Amino acid sequence: MLKNQGPIVSISCITYNHASFIRQTLNGFLMQKTNFDFEVLIHDDASTDGTQEIIKEYQEKYPEIIKPILQKENQYQKGLRGISRNFNYPRAKGKYIALCEGDDYWTDERKLQTQVDFLDENPSFVVSYHDAQVINEKGEIIEQSKMDESKKKDYSEKELISGSTFILTLSMMFRNLDILRDYPYEANMIKNGDNFLTSLLGMYGKGKYHPDIKPAVYRKHNSGIWTKMSDEQKSASKILSYYWTFMFFKRVDHRYGEKAYLNKISQTLNRQSKNENMIVIKKGIFSKFASFFAKLAG
Repeated sequence: MLKNQGPIVSISCITYNHASFIRQTLNGFLMQKTNFDFEVLIHDDASTDGTQEIIKEYQEKYPEIIKPILQKENQYQKGLRGISRNFNYPRAKGKYIALCEGDDYWTDERKLQTQVDFLDENPSFVVSYHDAQVINEKGEIIEQSKMDESKKKDYSEKELISGSTFILTLSMMFRNLDILRDYPYEANMIKNGDNFLTSLLGMYGKGKYHPDIKPAVYRKHNSGIWTKMSDEQKSASKILSYYWTFMFFKRVDHRYGEKAYLNKISQTLNRQSKNENMIVIKKGIFSKFASFFAKLAG
Protein backbone atom coordinates (compact mmCIF):
# COMPACT_ATOMS: atom_id res chain seq x y z
CA MET A 1 0.00 0.00 0.00
CA LEU A 2 1.27 3.44 -0.95
CA LYS A 3 -1.33 5.45 0.93
CA ASN A 4 -0.11 8.44 2.95
CA GLN A 5 3.17 8.60 1.02
CA GLY A 6 2.16 11.56 -1.12
CA PRO A 7 0.31 11.46 -4.43
CA ILE A 8 1.46 8.96 -7.03
CA VAL A 9 -0.80 10.49 -9.69
CA SER A 10 -1.53 14.15 -10.36
CA ILE A 11 -4.75 14.62 -12.32
CA SER A 12 -4.66 17.79 -14.42
CA CYS A 13 -8.14 19.20 -15.03
CA ILE A 14 -8.82 22.50 -16.80
CA THR A 15 -12.26 24.07 -16.66
CA TYR A 16 -14.13 26.99 -18.17
CA ASN A 17 -17.90 27.40 -17.83
CA HIS A 18 -18.36 23.71 -17.10
CA ALA A 19 -20.98 24.09 -14.35
CA SER A 20 -23.31 21.64 -16.10
CA PHE A 21 -20.60 18.97 -16.32
CA ILE A 22 -17.97 19.41 -13.60
CA ARG A 23 -19.69 17.32 -10.91
CA GLN A 24 -19.65 14.27 -13.19
CA THR A 25 -15.97 14.90 -13.94
CA LEU A 26 -14.97 15.25 -10.28
CA ASN A 27 -17.03 12.24 -9.24
CA GLY A 28 -15.19 10.22 -11.90
CA PHE A 29 -11.92 11.16 -10.17
CA LEU A 30 -13.13 10.56 -6.64
CA MET A 31 -14.57 7.09 -7.38
CA GLN A 32 -11.11 5.77 -8.31
CA LYS A 33 -10.10 2.71 -6.30
CA THR A 34 -6.35 2.75 -5.79
CA ASN A 35 -3.71 1.55 -3.34
CA PHE A 36 -2.05 4.97 -3.61
CA ASP A 37 -2.96 8.60 -3.08
CA PHE A 38 -3.67 11.01 -5.92
CA GLU A 39 -4.30 14.73 -6.26
CA VAL A 40 -6.64 16.69 -8.53
CA LEU A 41 -5.07 19.88 -9.87
CA ILE A 42 -7.83 22.09 -11.25
CA HIS A 43 -7.33 25.31 -13.15
CA ASP A 44 -10.50 27.29 -13.75
CA ASP A 45 -10.11 30.10 -16.28
CA ALA A 46 -12.46 32.67 -14.70
CA SER A 47 -15.73 30.85 -15.31
CA THR A 48 -18.88 32.97 -15.09
CA ASP A 49 -21.49 30.20 -14.77
CA GLY A 50 -20.92 28.94 -11.23
CA THR A 51 -18.19 26.40 -12.02
CA GLN A 52 -15.87 27.93 -9.40
CA GLU A 53 -18.51 27.63 -6.69
CA ILE A 54 -18.93 23.91 -7.42
CA ILE A 55 -15.16 23.42 -7.32
CA LYS A 56 -14.99 25.19 -3.94
CA GLU A 57 -17.74 22.89 -2.65
CA TYR A 58 -15.68 19.81 -3.58
CA GLN A 59 -12.50 21.38 -2.21
CA GLU A 60 -14.15 21.84 1.19
CA LYS A 61 -15.16 18.15 1.23
CA TYR A 62 -11.83 16.81 -0.09
CA PRO A 63 -9.14 19.38 0.81
CA GLU A 64 -6.29 16.85 0.57
CA ILE A 65 -7.28 15.88 -2.98
CA ILE A 66 -8.88 18.87 -4.73
CA LYS A 67 -6.32 21.63 -5.30
CA PRO A 68 -7.73 24.43 -7.46
CA ILE A 69 -6.44 27.61 -9.03
CA LEU A 70 -9.45 29.87 -9.57
CA GLN A 71 -8.62 32.71 -11.92
CA LYS A 72 -10.31 36.11 -11.77
CA GLU A 73 -9.17 37.01 -15.29
CA ASN A 74 -9.42 34.69 -18.28
CA GLN A 75 -5.87 33.64 -19.16
CA TYR A 76 -6.75 32.23 -22.58
CA GLN A 77 -8.31 35.53 -23.65
CA LYS A 78 -5.12 37.27 -22.52
CA GLY A 79 -3.24 35.16 -25.06
CA LEU A 80 -1.84 32.46 -22.77
CA ARG A 81 -1.75 29.04 -24.41
CA GLY A 82 -1.23 25.73 -22.64
CA ILE A 83 -3.04 26.11 -19.32
CA SER A 84 -2.02 22.67 -18.05
CA ARG A 85 1.66 23.11 -18.82
CA ASN A 86 1.74 26.62 -17.33
CA PHE A 87 -0.33 26.09 -14.19
CA ASN A 88 -0.73 22.37 -13.44
CA TYR A 89 2.40 20.52 -14.57
CA PRO A 90 4.76 22.73 -12.50
CA ARG A 91 2.88 21.93 -9.26
CA ALA A 92 2.30 18.23 -9.96
CA LYS A 93 3.74 16.10 -7.14
CA GLY A 94 2.84 12.74 -8.64
CA LYS A 95 5.11 10.26 -10.35
CA TYR A 96 2.54 10.27 -13.16
CA ILE A 97 0.17 12.85 -14.67
CA ALA A 98 -3.33 12.02 -15.93
CA LEU A 99 -5.47 14.37 -18.02
CA CYS A 100 -9.21 15.04 -18.12
CA GLU A 101 -10.95 18.34 -18.84
CA GLY A 102 -13.98 19.52 -16.89
CA ASP A 103 -16.56 18.56 -19.51
CA ASP A 104 -15.37 14.94 -19.93
CA TYR A 105 -15.38 12.09 -17.40
CA TRP A 106 -14.08 8.62 -16.56
CA THR A 107 -16.25 5.54 -16.07
CA ASP A 108 -13.78 2.87 -14.90
CA GLU A 109 -13.08 2.98 -11.16
CA ARG A 110 -9.79 1.11 -11.66
CA LYS A 111 -8.51 3.27 -14.51
CA LEU A 112 -5.73 4.93 -12.50
CA GLN A 113 -4.67 1.71 -10.78
CA THR A 114 -4.48 -0.16 -14.09
CA GLN A 115 -2.35 2.51 -15.73
CA VAL A 116 -0.02 2.95 -12.75
CA ASP A 117 0.51 -0.81 -12.43
CA PHE A 118 1.47 -1.04 -16.08
CA LEU A 119 3.82 1.95 -16.13
CA ASP A 120 5.49 0.83 -12.90
CA GLU A 121 6.22 -2.58 -14.40
CA ASN A 122 7.21 -1.35 -17.88
CA PRO A 123 9.81 1.44 -17.73
CA SER A 124 10.24 1.50 -21.53
CA PHE A 125 6.72 2.94 -21.85
CA VAL A 126 6.17 6.65 -21.19
CA VAL A 127 2.40 6.96 -21.73
CA SER A 128 -0.71 4.81 -21.56
CA TYR A 129 -4.20 5.50 -22.92
CA HIS A 130 -7.58 3.98 -23.74
CA ASP A 131 -10.80 4.52 -25.67
CA ALA A 132 -13.74 6.87 -25.09
CA GLN A 133 -17.38 7.11 -26.09
CA VAL A 134 -18.80 10.37 -27.44
CA ILE A 135 -21.96 11.98 -26.07
CA ASN A 136 -23.89 15.08 -27.09
CA GLU A 137 -25.08 17.95 -24.89
CA LYS A 138 -28.09 15.89 -23.80
CA GLY A 139 -25.83 13.10 -22.57
CA GLU A 140 -26.85 10.75 -25.38
CA ILE A 141 -24.21 8.44 -26.84
CA ILE A 142 -23.52 9.41 -30.46
CA GLU A 143 -20.38 7.29 -30.94
CA GLN A 144 -19.63 4.05 -29.09
CA SER A 145 -15.93 4.50 -29.80
CA LYS A 146 -13.98 7.65 -30.64
CA MET A 147 -11.02 5.60 -31.89
CA ASP A 148 -10.75 3.76 -35.19
CA GLU A 149 -9.91 0.09 -34.72
CA SER A 150 -6.58 0.66 -36.48
CA LYS A 151 -5.58 3.17 -33.77
CA LYS A 152 -6.34 0.86 -30.83
CA LYS A 153 -2.75 -0.27 -30.49
CA ASP A 154 0.56 0.30 -28.78
CA TYR A 155 2.85 2.89 -30.35
CA SER A 156 6.61 2.87 -30.81
CA GLU A 157 8.77 5.85 -29.94
CA LYS A 158 9.01 6.78 -33.63
CA GLU A 159 5.23 6.65 -34.10
CA LEU A 160 4.72 8.94 -31.11
CA ILE A 161 7.42 11.37 -32.23
CA SER A 162 6.10 11.60 -35.79
CA GLY A 163 2.49 12.20 -34.71
CA SER A 164 1.35 9.02 -36.47
CA THR A 165 -1.03 8.37 -33.59
CA PHE A 166 -4.52 8.99 -32.29
CA ILE A 167 -4.43 9.29 -28.51
CA LEU A 168 -7.33 10.80 -26.55
CA THR A 169 -6.08 13.28 -23.98
CA LEU A 170 -8.84 12.44 -21.49
CA SER A 171 -7.46 8.89 -21.40
CA MET A 172 -3.75 9.69 -21.07
CA MET A 173 -1.44 8.96 -18.18
CA PHE A 174 2.25 9.74 -18.64
CA ARG A 175 5.42 9.99 -16.62
CA ASN A 176 6.04 13.30 -14.84
CA LEU A 177 9.19 14.16 -16.77
CA ASP A 178 11.53 17.04 -15.96
CA ILE A 179 10.89 18.58 -19.38
CA LEU A 180 7.23 19.11 -18.44
CA ARG A 181 8.33 21.72 -15.90
CA ASP A 182 10.60 23.40 -18.43
CA TYR A 183 8.27 23.06 -21.39
CA PRO A 184 9.67 23.90 -24.84
CA TYR A 185 8.77 27.48 -25.74
CA GLU A 186 7.64 26.42 -29.23
CA ALA A 187 4.49 24.99 -27.66
CA ASN A 188 3.37 28.51 -26.71
CA MET A 189 2.85 29.25 -30.41
CA ILE A 190 0.34 26.41 -30.78
CA LYS A 191 -3.38 26.74 -30.06
CA ASN A 192 -3.96 23.01 -29.52
CA GLY A 193 -0.88 21.38 -28.01
CA ASP A 194 -2.07 17.76 -27.79
CA ASN A 195 -0.05 16.60 -30.77
CA PHE A 196 3.05 18.42 -29.53
CA LEU A 197 2.75 16.69 -26.14
CA THR A 198 2.49 13.25 -27.74
CA SER A 199 5.55 13.90 -29.92
CA LEU A 200 7.47 15.19 -26.91
CA LEU A 201 6.64 12.08 -24.87
CA GLY A 202 7.85 9.88 -27.73
CA MET A 203 11.40 11.08 -27.05
CA TYR A 204 11.21 9.21 -23.72
CA GLY A 205 9.44 5.94 -24.48
CA LYS A 206 6.61 3.98 -26.06
CA GLY A 207 2.81 4.17 -25.77
CA LYS A 208 0.49 1.50 -24.34
CA TYR A 209 -3.16 1.04 -25.37
CA HIS A 210 -5.40 -0.46 -22.66
CA PRO A 211 -8.38 -2.40 -24.05
CA ASP A 212 -9.05 -3.54 -20.47
CA ILE A 213 -10.07 -0.04 -19.31
CA LYS A 214 -13.71 0.94 -19.81
CA PRO A 215 -14.11 3.82 -22.27
CA ALA A 216 -14.13 7.30 -20.80
CA VAL A 217 -16.71 9.81 -22.04
CA TYR A 218 -15.90 12.69 -24.37
CA ARG A 219 -18.57 15.36 -24.47
CA LYS A 220 -19.23 17.07 -27.80
CA HIS A 221 -20.92 20.44 -27.35
CA ASN A 222 -21.15 23.77 -29.14
CA SER A 223 -19.15 25.72 -26.56
CA GLY A 224 -16.00 23.69 -27.21
CA ILE A 225 -13.16 25.74 -28.73
CA TRP A 226 -12.40 23.21 -31.49
CA THR A 227 -16.11 22.80 -32.33
CA LYS A 228 -16.48 26.55 -32.88
CA MET A 229 -13.62 26.73 -35.37
CA SER A 230 -14.26 26.75 -39.12
CA ASP A 231 -12.56 24.23 -41.41
CA GLU A 232 -10.19 26.99 -42.52
CA GLN A 233 -9.25 27.81 -38.93
CA LYS A 234 -8.73 24.14 -38.09
CA SER A 235 -6.54 23.79 -41.14
CA ALA A 236 -4.46 26.81 -40.18
CA SER A 237 -4.15 25.59 -36.60
CA LYS A 238 -2.99 22.15 -37.74
CA ILE A 239 -0.29 23.54 -40.03
CA LEU A 240 0.99 25.93 -37.37
CA SER A 241 1.11 23.05 -34.91
CA TYR A 242 3.19 21.00 -37.35
CA TYR A 243 5.44 23.98 -38.05
CA TRP A 244 6.30 24.71 -34.41
CA THR A 245 6.78 21.04 -33.61
CA PHE A 246 9.19 20.90 -36.54
CA MET A 247 11.01 23.97 -35.18
CA PHE A 248 11.34 22.31 -31.76
CA PHE A 249 12.89 19.15 -33.19
CA LYS A 250 15.17 21.28 -35.36
CA ARG A 251 16.34 23.27 -32.31
CA VAL A 252 17.17 20.16 -30.27
CA ASP A 253 18.77 18.51 -33.32
CA HIS A 254 16.38 15.55 -33.33
CA ARG A 255 16.74 14.49 -36.96
CA TYR A 256 13.93 11.93 -37.05
CA GLY A 257 11.34 14.31 -35.55
CA GLU A 258 12.54 17.14 -37.77
CA LYS A 259 12.17 15.08 -40.94
CA ALA A 260 8.81 13.63 -39.87
CA TYR A 261 7.25 17.04 -39.36
CA LEU A 262 8.79 18.51 -42.49
CA ASN A 263 7.03 15.74 -44.40
CA LYS A 264 3.72 16.31 -42.56
CA ILE A 265 3.73 20.02 -43.39
CA SER A 266 4.69 19.51 -47.01
CA GLN A 267 1.97 16.89 -47.48
CA THR A 268 -0.67 19.01 -45.72
CA LEU A 269 0.13 22.14 -47.71
CA ASN A 270 0.13 20.12 -50.91
CA ARG A 271 -3.23 18.55 -50.15
CA GLN A 272 -4.95 21.74 -49.03
CA SER A 273 -3.60 23.97 -51.78
CA LYS A 274 -5.69 21.87 -54.17
CA ASN A 275 -8.84 22.46 -52.13
CA GLU A 276 -10.69 25.48 -53.54
CA ASN A 277 -12.63 25.90 -50.31
CA MET A 278 -9.50 26.47 -48.24
CA ILE A 279 -9.63 30.27 -48.12
CA VAL A 280 -6.64 30.38 -45.80
CA ILE A 281 -4.42 28.80 -48.40
CA LYS A 282 -5.88 30.84 -51.28
CA LYS A 283 -5.16 34.07 -49.43
CA GLY A 284 -1.56 32.99 -49.19
CA ILE A 285 -1.32 33.21 -45.41
CA PHE A 286 0.91 30.16 -45.44
CA SER A 287 2.83 31.00 -48.60
CA LYS A 288 5.91 31.79 -46.52
CA PHE A 289 5.68 28.35 -44.93
CA ALA A 290 5.23 26.70 -48.32
CA SER A 291 8.32 28.41 -49.78
CA PHE A 292 10.29 27.81 -46.59
CA PHE A 293 9.65 24.08 -46.62
CA ALA A 294 10.17 23.84 -50.34
CA LYS A 295 13.68 25.21 -49.81
CA LEU A 296 14.34 22.82 -46.95
CA ALA A 297 13.14 19.89 -49.00
CA GLY A 298 15.62 20.89 -51.70
